[in-house]
Amino acid sequence: MSDPFTNHTPGLEFPSTGAILIAPNNGAELTTVTHALNVGTVGSVLVTMLDGLNIMVNITAGVVFPIRVTGVRKQARARNIFLS
Repeated sequence: MSDPFTNHTPGLEFPSTGAILIAPNNGAELTTVTHALNVGTVGSVLVTMLDGLNIMVNITAGVVFPIRVTGVRKQARARNIFLS
C-alpha cells in the first residue's frame, strides 16, 4: 500500500497509527505512554498522567482525547478503553 507520509517524521500532532485495548489496573503501569485515549462507552477514567499526577477525566465515546498517561486505574466508569 502506498503511504505518501513515509518520509515525514511523526510527532504528537500526527494521527495515531495503532491502538491497544487497555485493562484498567491499579497495580501496573501501561507498557507505553499514550498519545491519546478513546472509549467505547462514555464515562470517567482515573488516569496517571505522564508527570505522575492522578486525575479523573470524563471522556465521550468515540472521541479521541489527547492525553498522555502512564496508567489507567480500576475506578474507571468508561468501558472499552483504548490507547493510541
